[in-house]
Amino acid sequence: MKINVDMAHSAGTSDGQGRVVVIDPGVITGHSYKVTFEDDGAGTLLWNVTDVTTSNKVLSGYSQGSTFSDPGYPAADGLA
Repeated sequence: MKINVDMAHSAGTSDGQGRVVVIDPGVITGHSYKVTFEDDGAGTLLWNVTDVTTSNKVLSGYSQGSTFSDPGYPAADGLA
């Protein structure tokens, strides 16, 4: 069973929305995560995920899709 969790926007300006999908409840850590975005200099929006509990960047430099269902979103710590 997948569990969808909508993210809260905490800083900056944006009209975008984010959603986390719990894909493997057995491996989630209970940690808090921060999603950040950056431009690669060529006009592509990239996103990163940092585990704020450990300060480790768990995902880095992924292309931003246009919808929640875009393929290719990586998984980390039981979340996608």
